[in-house]
Amino acid sequence: GMYGQRVHEAVLYRQVGGQWREEPWRFGVVPEQAGRSPMRYPVFIVPAAELSNETVYLRLVTRSSKRGSLWLQPDYDFIAGYGAESLAFGLMMGVLAGLAVYLSAIGLTLKDKALVGVAWGSVAYLLYVIGDQGFIETFLPPQPPTVSRVISFASIFLIYGAWLYFAAHYLRVPAHFPRLGRVVMAVSAACCALSAFAVLSVVFDWSLLREISAYIGVGVLVFGFGVAAVMATRERRRGGIFLACWTPAIAGGILRISHDIVPALGAQPLAMSATYLLTCLSFLIFGIAVSIEIQARERDLRDLALANMARVAAFADYASDSLWEADRSGRVTFATGAA
Repeated sequence: GMYGQRVHEAVLYRQVGGQWREEPWRFGVVPEQAGRSPMRYPVFIVPAAELSNETVYLRLVTRSSKRGSLWLQPDYDFIAGYGAESLAFGLMMGVLAGLAVYLSAIGLTLKDKALVGVAWGSVAYLLYVIGDQGFIETFLPPQPPTVSRVISFASIFLIYGAWLYFAAHYLRVPAHFPRLGRVVMAVSAACCALSAFAVLSVVFDWSLLREISAYIGVGVLVFGFGVAAVMATRERRRGGIFLACWTPAIAGGILRISHDIVPALGAQPLAMSATYLLTCLSFLIFGIAVSIEIQARERDLRDLALANMARVAAFADYASDSLWEADRSGRVTFATGAA
């Protein structure tokens, strides 16, 4: 297997009977030796006896991959692992989609910009996972090779913009530090503008933005974390919730980006998988925190309403005048004082 979702073509060259044989693999095309399902990355199933003590060559065609993992394992182990991985990503995408609907519904109902922002971020991250892991070309063929690249690359900057927009409103930055609030919103808008530039970069094969995207990502994550740390001195409860919920995603994002900044780290499958898990975990934890906060808010409002009713009833009982209510037919339905 060759773990690299941005690889669109691969050719394995090996000797069989003294002659070189070519075994091609194309993204979204079902390989004859791999069963009836297309694979999201290059897979070659070869009898072990034909590889023992032999020299093989692998040719890869890609425009965006910087590294990948190459490994050998028994076919049954690979199939089991690939199935488990696909199931995990399916569950992850289901969680992200459910959170997007839930948070957007609550945010629009309550007119809460913070919840709308985090819902926007969950949609952007869902698109990133779909594009980065090659699900579009795999399950919706035929698609141009640039579709996944456009979606995954543009979604990166949408995620940054949504996260900063959410942080500004959830932590109430403009209310406490107006200048800092304007800076955060400006950086958020710049990230959204970069997502449009990312689309053009993929379509026209410009490399500048991709070369600096990792540094932009680290800068955004560190900046957002710093804003949260500052706001924790003014909004202690919200600041604590923010840091508790999003520290896993920040750590996972920096871990993933570090592989682009420092190529010597190589491709670490565990680090790549941990990034998806930690980010999804942050969205899930925040969704739970929002549910708890909304329930507490409803409980406080209900207690306040009951207290007001009790206060009005006590005032009516001790008032010198009588109060009453009647229905449309004139029948008294409620009265205080002497009958």
